[in-house]
Amino acid sequence: MGLHRPSPAVADAGPLIHLAEIGCLRLTSVFDPLHISEGVWLEAGRHAPALDAASAELPFRRHPLPSGDVEHFVAEHGLSGLQRGEHEALCLCRRLGIPVVLTDDLAVREAAKALRVVPVGSLGIPGSPPVARAGQRRRGTPSAWKQLLAVTTHSSYGTS
Repeated sequence: MGLHRPSPAVADAGPLIHLAEIGCLRLTSVFDPLHISEGVWLEAGRHAPALDAASAELPFRRHPLPSGDVEHFVAEHGLSGLQRGEHEALCLCRRLGIPVVLTDDLAVREAAKALRVVPVGSLGIPGSPPVARAGQRRRGTPSAWKQLLAVTTHSSYGTS
């Protein structure tokens, strides 16, 4: 069994919401710490009230970002097509020097790659459909997605 030392990452709201919907926020602990901008935290919390309760047990670090800093970052990198939380997540990656962002949005994945940041989706496989949305479209039950997510996460991080 290989050893895995968790690495830091920054999260966008999508994966936090999707993982909370299926009761799998604990899987974010493969990233330590998981940095979350204040705007992303508020957005995710509106859709996933479980986030506040999970924050006591998980290695989340919240960061306020001044609007001017985010606006400058957006203008500098031509990211006007993204939403505010997505801007904040990418800006936080750059500000903290963290090369990994959790996102399920295709446009954010492309922007992240252009910034030399590795995008990781809810399943930990870039390009995978969001877990919760896929379950809601009846491609699988939340229980089945939990099992797949657990297996994928276990094998994706060299712990098998």
